[in-house]
Amino acid sequence: DFFANPTGRLLTVKCNPYHHRSALLLGDAAHAMVPFFGQGMNSGFEDCQIFREILQKHDMDFYLAMSEYSRVRHPDSLAVCQLSLYNYIEMRQSVNSLYFRIRRQITFVLAKVFPSTFKPLYPTVAFTSMPYSEVIRITQRQDKFLNRIIVAISVGVPITLAVLVAYWNYRRGNSTPAKGSPTKVIFDITDDVLRYSWSWMPSQLQTPITSIASSVRGYLPKY
Repeated sequence: DFFANPTGRLLTVKCNPYHHRSALLLGDAAHAMVPFFGQGMNSGFEDCQIFREILQKHDMDFYLAMSEYSRVRHPDSLAVCQLSLYNYIEMRQSVNSLYFRIRRQITFVLAKVFPSTFKPLYPTVAFTSMPYSEVIRITQRQDKFLNRIIVAISVGVPITLAVLVAYWNYRRGNSTPAKGSPTKVIFDITDDVLRYSWSWMPSQLQTPITSIASSVRGYLPKY
């Protein structure tokens, strides 16, 4: 049966305006999309809701309402089609990328810490009524921020580790930078930061850190 039947095709419908004379296109007739975001039926119901609100705004004048509906709804219809295609690419190949998975974990962490300002893509689309075009604008802005964070981590972590390794060697007496040298200044700052952090650290964190430090005794300074 599989080989005897023709293979179906996935398509996207993009048109504008959505009205002609007394006819109005809603749902898939106006903006059919690939099924990878699961928003086809949701966006169709949203079409009905938005057209109803515009119709009430114009005192049931269908011609004025249809014209405004085409103008207002078109950007979001294009956006949901774009999101559906994006999710297909994400499921097809992005999930296999380590870079993508790291970005995703950072996104979820930031969303928990800053729930009102940082919004993951899928929950925002699936569980809020935010306009699709606004979702894309927010996602693009957050992507730029995430890229900067990842670049900072990529550069900062190796430098920080190198400083800490050198600092631990210094604390163990394996190296002694000259007084007033940049290395000595960096070590003094590191010393102050570690002491300050330890003094403010909750005891629930100090205990496991002390336990780990005891297993590598001699490599970590004692405070």
